[in-house]
Amino acid sequence: MWLRAYARKLRWNEELIIVIVEMESVIRFFNHRANKWRERAGNAATAGHTAYAQKQVHMWESLRDHAKLTFAKAQNMYHL
Repeated sequence: MWLRAYARKLRWNEELIIVIVEMESVIRFFNHRANKWRERAGNAATAGHTAYAQKQVHMWESLRDHAKLTFAKAQNMYHL
């Protein structure tokens, strides 16, 4: 019984590490997409393309900021 409980504890610790890494990965991905669209806005051929690219930059930055806030709340709540 003790070994089984210990193995379960180790699996939960591993899952915790994986979740934290995934949270960081999501934020980096959103930031990467915002940077790509920012680059496209700089190279846009028309004002319409620039406006669309800026809209995409804003969307990805909003997603990034929302994820940061949500993940910070979760980490504080569960003491991660």
